Amino acid sequence: MIRFRSAKANELIEKAREMPSGVQQIEMYRRASVLADRQGDLAAAFAARDELCQAAYYTEQTLDQLIAFAYCLGASQRHPDQFNQGDLMWRYKWVAGSLKSCIYVPIRLYERLLEEMEVTYRKHGLGTAAVDQLRLSFYINTGQKDRLERAFIAWENNRDRSGSDCAACQQDRRVDYYVEIGDHERAIQEAEPLISKRMRCAEIPHMTFGTLYWPLLHLGRFEAAVDCFVQGYDMVKGREGLTSTVAEHLMFLAVAGQLPAGFQAMQYHLKVGMSLPYEAQLLVFYRGVWALLERAVMEGWGVVTLSLSPRFPLYESDGIYDVPRLRDFFCSQLDDLNTRFDLRNGNSYISQLTADVQSWLNLRLHLSLERD
Repeated sequence: MIRFRSAKANELIEKAREMPSGVQQIEMYRRASVLADRQGDLAAAFAARDELCQAAYYTEQTLDQLIAFAYCLGASQRHPDQFNQGDLMWRYKWVAGSLKSCIYVPIRLYERLLEEMEVTYRKHGLGTAAVDQLRLSFYINTGQKDRLERAFIAWENNRDRSGSDCAACQQDRRVDYYVEIGDHERAIQEAEPLISKRMRCAEIPHMTFGTLYWPLLHLGRFEAAVDCFVQGYDMVKGREGLTSTVAEHLMFLAVAGQLPAGFQAMQYHLKVGMSLPYEAQLLVFYRGVWALLERAVMEGWGVVTLSLSPRFPLYESDGIYDVPRLRDFFCSQLDDLNTRFDLRNGNSYISQLTADVQSWLNLRLHLSLERD
């Protein structure tokens, strides 16, 4: 009887492994976790949550990821003879990476988390370059520009990369750094092995194409920026967990004056985007949608026809939407999140990102998406 129940829990785990990444897979792992708990099967409960932690990471379900990781970490501490805590260190890095953008985690608390992570990594014989990379990403995300150079040098000089991200992800982080400090030429140079796909992984160069818009636009390389959309958008269109890159594409379409293509993309992504569970995800997505609507208002669009979910707050049964009203709605949502993140970060960095997009919109560029 017990073996039968145990097999049923493991069957759910196996079924989840065969499912595509997404909310249904996560729900299957949740069900397996609950079933294993009811059976008192510690091994199955651990396995389900370990898999859940990974699935949640790739779909940006931070709370599910954190809860699953906490369970596994606690189980490894209580049963060190059954579960090796060292095997969880990769998950540790994922959780720390997800929390860096959590609005409810104060700056100092996150810094303490990184300090504890560094001690734990050393304890398990892993290199601390992974911690240095997280610290650099955290400073980029929170606008702590005075700490960027020191963090970047510390990371680059730390040669013990055991436990670090793959080479493609590390290269993408270098691109982020040079974009952030305004060295546009160097950012494009560092991105070359990624966009040529000599270096790649599950999320790279998908994310890189979205990052490169801004240095290319700054340098007036408009055709290359268009090429980033042509190559990059289809890579993320059907993917969960890459909402920030989708938003970058929406912003580019707004800046390029490609409103029909922009509204088509917005309509495709809006249902998922509006249901994102965390403020950091909503912040970036709302910025992309707002940019598109702001450009439409600037171009004199009065209405737009969209097929949206009845759950959308401004839903119209005839599918005809007032563009200024839509713009005002998303602008309000975005302003609120800008303010909250700026308060958490202790600066105006997040608001300035929106202002920077507004500056590009004010140029009223019209770029063709056709390739010669």
